[in-house]
Amino acid sequence: MKYKTKRKSHNTGFTLIEMIVTVAIVAILSSMAAPSFRGMLESNRATAEANELVSGLLLARSEAIKRRNNVTLCTSTDQASCAGNGVQNFSEGWIVFQDCNNNQVLDDATLVDCGNAATQFEVIIKAQAGSNKMEVKKDAPPAGTEHYFTYKLTGRPEAAVTFEVKKPGSTTVLKEISVARTGRIKSVTCHGGTCP
Repeated sequence: MKYKTKRKSHNTGFTLIEMIVTVAIVAILSSMAAPSFRGMLESNRATAEANELVSGLLLARSEAIKRRNNVTLCTSTDQASCAGNGVQNFSEGWIVFQDCNNNQVLDDATLVDCGNAATQFEVIIKAQAGSNKMEVKKDAPPAGTEHYFTYKLTGRPEAAVTFEVKKPGSTTVLKEISVARTGRIKSVTCHGGTCP
């Protein structure tokens, strides 16, 4: 006698209820992760802007010592000349140049005395294009110097200054870069707008 076995059909897949529950859980988890991801991106942008400025400041200091002359870092929108006092945001771009006559203006068309009986044009050492993703401003003593920073031939600035990195339109400081009177540069991360 032959027995016929009945094959059972197995349904594979998800039910509609299981799918709705899974989608709901994923939606809840992603809504919790989005704000922290946004904060991480903001923090990384601030760090990148601060690091770019620190590298420019370090270069200006080392070039001042090496060239035995003043070297200025100033805001620049075209990476060919200083923008002047109207542009105070270093994230729009900046240049580092040998400033022989200490006027905080790039004299690339006028011969100036650079010491050692050498008359020459001032030259751009480095130009950095802007990103405008963050605001980088100098908390400047004295007033009117917000758009530039100069290292003397000793590698020391005229005064200690602080640069603040913020989100555009915000008052909360994310990073702070301090340049001591000795020329030492220190970058710190601020939490809730308070810097250590």
